[in-house]
Amino acid sequence: MRELLGSRAGTLPREPESLPDPKATLLNLARKAPRGVREDLLPAPGSIASQGLGFNSRLSDIVRTIWNPARAAERAPSLQRMRERLRELGQ
Repeated sequence: MRELLGSRAGTLPREPESLPDPKATLLNLARKAPRGVREDLLPAPGSIASQGLGFNSRLSDIVRTIWNPARAAERAPSLQRMRERLRELGQ
């Protein structure tokens, strides 16, 4: 997320699974992100949309190219449990 949002976006949540509205938190952090990211993630001024037109494609690209499930599991217990179950099933 830091690579996507940049250093000006502020502090990333230590426990993202405890957030009441993770998407709203992401969009708030995106308000200080580089211009291209803001344009993709945030809805256009006056729009009734909850997210920008490029939201899904931008996040999909991050998942394909940068996201590290092992590192993400350090902050997301449910992801850690899922990874452990998949390992068990694979044995």
